[in-house]
Amino acid sequence: MSDERSLVSGEVSDGDLVLAALRRRPRRAAFVAELRSDVVGHGATGEGVERALEVLETSGEVLVRPHYCADPHLAALDLRVVGLVEASPEAEGGDPISGAVERVERTWREWEAEFLANHRCS
Repeated sequence: MSDERSLVSGEVSDGDLVLAALRRRPRRAAFVAELRSDVVGHGATGEGVERALEVLETSGEVLVRPHYCADPHLAALDLRVVGLVEASPEAEGGDPISGAVERVERTWREWEAEFLANHRCS
């Protein structure tokens, strides 16, 4: 994704930063909050990341899925996970959407399992 402004000025758009950050991750998926932290340090803003995710999802480049955990300590957290939409060997027939769903859900399941194994409500 490159907007006209970034092509003319040589600047990198927030969308480009988001895509680059996802491509650097081994699973090509991450929590939105983690992704935001990754790219804000490179010149993006939190608002810019949200806009970029909307544009990238609309254009079919990423998939953003919300998740929920009943623990009251997590009520205010952003538990959305974003995955890069690309051909994937783990998806049946290499379907890009199925691959993104699989990567997003695997990221969520691993985090949730680790959280539940280590968190104790008092």
